[in-house]
Amino acid sequence: MDLVLTLHRYHEGSLGALLPAERRRARATPAFRRADWTAGRVAARAAARRAARDPAVPVALSVSHRDGRAAAVAARSGRVGVDLDRAGAVRREHVRYFADRHEQAAWGRADPTALWALKEAAWKALRLGPDVPFTALQLRFGRGRELIGVRHAGATYSARAALGRPWPGYLLAVVRLGERA
Repeated sequence: MDLVLTLHRYHEGSLGALLPAERRRARATPAFRRADWTAGRVAARAAARRAARDPAVPVALSVSHRDGRAAAVAARSGRVGVDLDRAGAVRREHVRYFADRHEQAAWGRADPTALWALKEAAWKALRLGPDVPFTALQLRFGRGRELIGVRHAGATYSARAALGRPWPGYLLAVVRLGERA
């Protein structure tokens, strides 16, 4: 399996899945962030372990967490990104701040949180820094809101995406970038 997605919801036993140094760090993390940090580490560790056939070959890894829930995606090749958000978290009037007119037209009246999640997952797949705004990348859609490409800094990449609802009230986006066109 070349692409692995793992989910984890924090519980008291989650710390047991961490290495000793990670457990110390989790305990030192402020309480309001501990569940997110720990869930993210557990999900990332599981995804990387399942994706790596040869420990000497690195895997591409992306993690997202919210409210003590986490998703991690790992791949042995290519670029991947993941985002986990609460469904309905993005208000329709805010779409103009992160989506261009083509993205808005393609997305239509669907939940704008899904568009935000796809953009964030693509942003992570490109490994962009916090200084790069979402408006600096453009998502290109085919029929039926199927993601077919991502453009950034003059480069265009083929892309595929999946949207899902891993828990009630939550939305998950996974983006995998292909070759540069």
